[in-house]
Amino acid sequence: MHIASLFSCFKKGPSSGPICVHLWFEWVYCSMLKIGQLAQIKGDSPYVYEALTQIVNAVNSLGRATGVDPSGTIAAPVTIGSLNLIAADGIFDLAITDNSSVHRGIFYFAESDTTPAFSHPRVYFLGSSRNLRVALGNQTLYWRAYSQYLGSEPSRPVTFGTPPTAVTGGGTATGPQLQASTGSGTATGSEGGSGFGQAAASNPGPVLLESSPAALKFVSVRIREYTPSDLAALRRMHATQGFGYPFPDLESPLFLSKLVLEDDREESDTGREVTHRNAPPQDSPRVTMAVLLRLTAETYLLHDPEAGTPRRRWRSLLAIHEAARAAAAAHGLDDVQAFLPPRIAGAFGRRLARLGWTHDPWPCFSRRVS
Repeated sequence: MHIASLFSCFKKGPSSGPICVHLWFEWVYCSMLKIGQLAQIKGDSPYVYEALTQIVNAVNSLGRATGVDPSGTIAAPVTIGSLNLIAADGIFDLAITDNSSVHRGIFYFAESDTTPAFSHPRVYFLGSSRNLRVALGNQTLYWRAYSQYLGSEPSRPVTFGTPPTAVTGGGTATGPQLQASTGSGTATGSEGGSGFGQAAASNPGPVLLESSPAALKFVSVRIREYTPSDLAALRRMHATQGFGYPFPDLESPLFLSKLVLEDDREESDTGREVTHRNAPPQDSPRVTMAVLLRLTAETYLLHDPEAGTPRRRWRSLLAIHEAARAAAAAHGLDDVQAFLPPRIAGAFGRRLARLGWTHDPWPCFSRRVS
């Protein structure tokens, strides 16, 4: 229903049906603030009804003007049309094209990163403007942009180029080394594409463990999100452990969580603790531990042992195996895992080996997290 018909409904009164106090807007504000008992209130107390009607209309008008829904979250804006970018002499000039029907209260964001994964992007707030001109020096960066209302989720980011295309600033000035991204709004530096943030409130910050279980009550540590400045410390710890596996690519979007622990001081325990000979000078605090969670998939195979001959079942397995491999690759996975019941691990494990699977000699442990 359009705005004009709603005003008509309001003027006609009860003869035309229920009183239409809420203004249904031709946009994303399809809920807004409503008081379902207004019709009953009008009959009981016309003055209270009039006052509540004015309050509801005023609150909803404020919501429409600021891009928020007083009773919830409005829909995200339509994805922007395109992002155009040119660069010279260290200056990047961006232009966003948005041909959708936007309303007052729309905001635009741009992000740059040194990798196309945008795992730790730097966020630029354009306000209501669709242009940005920023001097960053002769750096090679990937760019993307999106829009958001104050009370909505951000729209899907649109990159410059498909796939994302790097742009070099040019010129001779490189400027200082980029500091680690600290995010925007309620989002951290590793939560790109968030604009004002996708959570109503940010995480309160580093987790202090002084008040944790008894075993930790004397440990002064801080746990926080990984930043690129921690890379050297993580490489050092990896090399010191000497377990022989390659250092992981921490820029991969498959890493869902990257937490590092900073130790405020070394625990002496009356001299019995001995600092490792490869440890760096004891700065306080410093990163002494990290936990990295990489996305993979557990594979389940279900089949009817009575269906067809063994030869046909093997051919069927080859077909669905290849389809599953392609599906995993299409979802961006690097690898998948399979756990074999001990009674078939020998025979079926040899079949898996013929299909390219490897038997990991490292024991596997699992834990439920919820």
